[in-house]
This record gives sequence, C-alpha cells and structure tokens, in this order.
Amino acid sequence: MGILAHSLHNYSGTKDIRFGGTTISWPTNLNLYPTYLFLATSATSVAPSLLAAFLNVRRRKIHSCSTMEKALAFVSGVLVLIWIAADLTQGVSERTPKADILSWACRRRDSPTNVLVSYASVCDEQQAVKYLALVITVAESGALVVSILVWHLVKRWSGLVKEPWRITA
Repeated sequence: MGILAHSLHNYSGTKDIRFGGTTISWPTNLNLYPTYLFLATSATSVAPSLLAAFLNVRRRKIHSCSTMEKALAFVSGVLVLIWIAADLTQGVSERTPKADILSWACRRRDSPTNVLVSYASVCDEQQAVKYLALVITVAESGALVVSILVWHLVKRWSGLVKEPWRITA
C-alpha cells in the first residue's frame, strides 16, 4: 500500500506541469483504474489476512472449524478472485500503449522532463507493485488451498481418532 500511495503522490504532485500552455508531464486521459484497484485490494486484504493468521495461531481445538474461520476462508477466496482481477486489469492496461501510469512512466523513463517528474521512480514502484501483486495472489491462493485441505483431512481423521484423554461418564 505504501508503494502505491507514494507512486500516486508522485503522479498527483506532477500531473499539471505545463510548458508553453501544454501539459508535459502526464496525459489527461491516463487510466488510473489498475492502480486504484491494487490499492483498494491491498487495503481490504490486510484485516482478513491478519485475523486469519491470529486465529490459526490461537486455535485450541484442531478438529473443529469455527464459523469465523469458515467466513474467513470465504473472504479469502473472494480476495483471491479480486487479486486475480487486479492482476488481469493491469495486464490488459499494459497492452494499450501509454494508457496507464506504469506504461507511461516506463516509456518516459529517460525523458528530458525526468528532472521535473521522476518517471523512473514511478516506473520502478509500479513494476514492484505488479510483481508483488502476483506473489500475493499465489500466496493467498496457496494459503486458501492448504487451509481447505487441512480442514478436509482433519474432518476425515476426526472420526478415526479416539480421544483417550477425555473421561466420559
């Protein structure tokens, strides 16, 4: 989130640089949707991810799955789909020349106006966000698959394992 916020700050602070009545920094029809989608997705992913990690650490009964954990698994699945959508949106936007902040900044990396607008910095930040989003998508997908597999196996094994430490009267 910090990288995206810094990148958007650089963009908004330099989007209206003019020379001779012409804007020389950023085009007026720049597509910021992929950047905003990444920012919104990362912001909404923080709380469920931290809560899921906390619940996994604090779990006392391994053979049960609470309603909260099921809800978090559902939310995690939805977030995986949103991350995939954000990754695809960025990929489609990159195919259109000069359409989004990443492609525009990277094409102008060595521009003479780089003194006024740090295109290289924005390009590097946007590329880092793109690759981090792919890593997060794979990690979230992996965590979701592992948690579903563990819940399935535990449910299967719970019927087979007796609990000798419990005294029943």
